Amino acid sequence: SGDVFVGVEAALYQDGPNPSLTSGSLSRIIRYDGATGEPKAQYVYPVSPIPQAATKADGGNDNGMSEMLALDDHRLLAVERSYAQGFGNNVKIMMMDLADATDVSAIASLAKNDQRVVPARKSQVLDLRAIGLVPDNIEAMSLGKAKDGSDVLILGSDNNFSANQKTQFYAFKIQRRPQQ
Repeated sequence: SGDVFVGVEAALYQDGPNPSLTSGSLSRIIRYDGATGEPKAQYVYPVSPIPQAATKADGGNDNGMSEMLALDDHRLLAVERSYAQGFGNNVKIMMMDLADATDVSAIASLAKNDQRVVPARKSQVLDLRAIGLVPDNIEAMSLGKAKDGSDVLILGSDNNFSANQKTQFYAFKIQRRPQQ
C-alpha cells in the first residue's frame, strides 16, 4: 500500500505500565501515508507479559516489540524480544492483523480511556527457544531470497558493543505466505 508503520516497544507513559511477569503492555503503532508522510491512524499492539523471570535475585527483566515488518496493508510480523538477567533472551515472532483494530489516534491515554478499544489481533508464528536456538537481542527483521529463489525471513541482532552479547543472523525458509 505504500504506508509506513512505526511502533514503540511497550506502553507510552500515559498508556499504562510496562510489561511484567503477570501482565502485558499496550504498545502504539502509527500508520503513516508513505507519499505524504502524514499520520493516517494509530493502533494498539498488545505486548505479551514477560515470559521468563530473572534467575538472579537482583536481576531485571523486560519484554517489548523490537521490530515490525509489513506484509501487506493490514498484516505485519512483529518481533517480541524479552530479556531476563541470568537467563538471556526469548524471541517470538508474531503475526499481527490490523483489519478490525480501533484507530486510537484521538485517544490521549489508553490507561484513562472509557471507549471500547479493539487491539490488533496477533498469533505466534515462531518461538526461537522452542526450536532449540539461543537468541541474543534480536532487533532486525527483513524478507529476502535464498539462492534457490525461495523466500526467507531474516532476523538479526548486534552485540551493542558488549563482550557479553553477540551479533547473530538467522534465516528461515518460508514454506507458505499467508493469503489475503
